[in-house]
Amino acid sequence: MRGILLAVIASLGWAEGADLQAFRSWSTLGAGSGVAWGETLLEVDRAPGGALVRFTYIGLRDAACGGITVLSWEKRVARAPRALAGGVDVCRLGPDFQGLFKRHKFNPLAYGTESDQTAIVSQCGGHRNISFVPPGGQGFPDIAEGSRDDVFLTQLFEFEDSIKSAAWGTQVPDIGVIDPEAERRGQEFAGRARASGYENEEPFHHLESLLDSYHGPLGPPAYEWQIEFPDGIKTLRREEPRLFRSGYEGGMQSYNTILSLKVDPSSGKVTSSMEKTADHSSFVFNRAIWSSSLNWLFDPATVPADGRVEVHVHFAARCGPE
Repeated sequence: MRGILLAVIASLGWAEGADLQAFRSWSTLGAGSGVAWGETLLEVDRAPGGALVRFTYIGLRDAACGGITVLSWEKRVARAPRALAGGVDVCRLGPDFQGLFKRHKFNPLAYGTESDQTAIVSQCGGHRNISFVPPGGQGFPDIAEGSRDDVFLTQLFEFEDSIKSAAWGTQVPDIGVIDPEAERRGQEFAGRARASGYENEEPFHHLESLLDSYHGPLGPPAYEWQIEFPDGIKTLRREEPRLFRSGYEGGMQSYNTILSLKVDPSSGKVTSSMEKTADHSSFVFNRAIWSSSLNWLFDPATVPADGRVEVHVHFAARCGPE
């Protein structure tokens, strides 16, 4: 089922009222741009006394160093798969989606540039069901807030987060953090995936190409940010930019830019931030630095009367495995 269009929502082989044995939630990250940079897999399997929950990320390590990593976490939960699924009856997603599309209009273009594709694969009795989930809540503009259909979609779009919260509480796995233990488990997952044919179970067919580029744990990259403010200007709050992964970039190990800020002299809050010049063109670095700078807080007593502040930002990464 390569090249699935976001406008096409399908469900195959559903089984009403069947016993839910297990389910998988596959999400391809960045699929809307045509440049998928990763996948996540949430697995829930029946186990003695409840269920085994595993969450795995396979994809780009980070925007600065690139490379493919696999991170995996697992937890045993004293709740059966159906109970973990909550208000979403994954064995009935086929007829539920059919009814939804009959009742409402769907706009397949209501998603972002790097939107994701998600499919829920379930084992219900003797049936294997594949349900492709509509991208984002904006696809159904005519659903009334608080209606039954709105509640159903909300439960569906919060599906993975609610299961991860049930398993890990407030310490849910963060794919943005390269954790050595999660990489060790990820290496085990990659071995199982290659041996057991996970590639044939994944509806979007990206897993095989991602694993072809995976060569084992890479370790967390080391970042160094230097943010230089003009002499005499002091900050009360400053956070380092946080890079995000993107299919358009991976492997920019240094970046230097000059920001032109407009600061409210009375409060010290940044009201606007604009990149004045940079040694590279980078959407990821530009957006990360821009969003971070808007949260900086300056000491009003040190802000110039015109509120203009020029800031030099330097970034470097060390990318070798630890």
